[in-house]
Amino acid sequence: MARIPEGQIERVKRETDLVALIRSRGIELTRHGARDFVGRCPFHEDERPSLIVSPEKGLYHCMGCGLAGNAIQFAEKFDGVSFRHAYELLAEGKAAFQAPAESARKCSTVPRLSPLFPPEAGDAELLHQVIEYYHERLLTSDAPLNYLKSRGLYHEEAISRFHIGGHL
Repeated sequence: MARIPEGQIERVKRETDLVALIRSRGIELTRHGARDFVGRCPFHEDERPSLIVSPEKGLYHCMGCGLAGNAIQFAEKFDGVSFRHAYELLAEGKAAFQAPAESARKCSTVPRLSPLFPPEAGDAELLHQVIEYYHERLLTSDAPLNYLKSRGLYHEEAISRFHIGGHL
């Protein structure tokens, strides 16, 4: 795939109406001072408007999450597409200002699991829990126990005392 010339990228960033692009994605923007606009950031949860849009500069910046960029980066992040795809959308013109179809929006199909370890746990506690986990897996699986027996390494007292299966 050919590299996009820098001049064309700059032209798309310069010619894209950033306020219209952001509004086309369903984000309400209101005047903030003489030149800028403000609205709620779509990239994090917040009740207050924290997204500042500067149309003269062609830039946006969220005071809440710190995300910032230009029109291409906004389309890339909001629509969940690559840089090239975002560039091509904006280079097309009017098509870029239609809200993307919900089916095209990328969503994770993998359920989020609860953490196995408390976030405040220290390294020693985590290491102990990992050792216990692997030791229990050894004791409940036939294949590793059969392997130890075939090698003459199976001794119940040694496995129990030294937590074999749990050592790193």
